[in-house]
Amino acid sequence: MSTHYETRLYRIGRWWAVDVPELAIHTQCRTLDEAEDMARDAIGEALGIRPETVDLRLVVPEIAGLLESVLVARRERAAAEAAERTALADAARTLSEDLQMSPGDACRLLGVSQQEMSQLSRAARASADARPRLLGPPNSSGAAHPRQQRPTPPPRPRWAVADDARSLHGGA
Repeated sequence: MSTHYETRLYRIGRWWAVDVPELAIHTQCRTLDEAEDMARDAIGEALGIRPETVDLRLVVPEIAGLLESVLVARRERAAAEAAERTALADAARTLSEDLQMSPGDACRLLGVSQQEMSQLSRAARASADARPRLLGPPNSSGAAHPRQQRPTPPPRPRWAVADDARSLHGGA
């Protein structure tokens, strides 16, 4: 069982103040690298639980506005990368399977290496039943196969600035 707590970090001189408001826990550390461990250990000790079962959301309210544009750009990049992977996999499948194009020609057209093309082809074969073919007949009902849900991009690091409006505007 995991326990979830928001931990707020404030810069005080050369130190970081680490506060867990919900439990009225306060500690300090020299670097952000230490903050996560310090917070987990303090929460674990206060509640009598193992520190590794504590799930933290580390927030730096003072610079949330500064980092918000970075978080937005990262989300947009992740969405664009996911769209690119989908488009490449679909194109690789169409070029190699539907159009019977040689791997070398498909690589040249897609601007990928032989190794990347091999990975795209494996991914396309693994999800072949879940994706409609771009060329060829529809399924027996006359409708195209529904698209398979794509995996979500990797999560951002465990410590990050809160990306909700509350922290941006100093609310609770």
